[in-house]
Amino acid sequence: MNLTSCMILLDSLRSSGSKTIFRNIRKYVKTTPTKLTSRFLEDYAHETNQPIKTFNASNMPGYSPPSPIQSGWADCGVFLIRYAERFVASPPTDFSKEGVFHKLDSGWFP
Repeated sequence: MNLTSCMILLDSLRSSGSKTIFRNIRKYVKTTPTKLTSRFLEDYAHETNQPIKTFNASNMPGYSPPSPIQSGWADCGVFLIRYAERFVASPPTDFSKEGVFHKLDSGWFP
């Protein structure tokens, strides 16, 4: 299957388990439908010929690739801005685990 979306967790604090975070996000999206989630579900069904009713790890995987760790509690804004800059300048186009990890390993972080 050719994934068109995924969740990427860049946790500069290493504060929580990524599986818990991804599970909570999917639960939130499931209980709080929006135009964006409706569009994703429609696009996914069109591309795969498999209608789905909710997000799960198969149709919306979550990845937590290695990323720099901040040294202080006040640095999160700097890290967030850097991540946003990199996503705008060079977003991932392959949403498989290998594609995301390769993209973020290829010069995203100094």
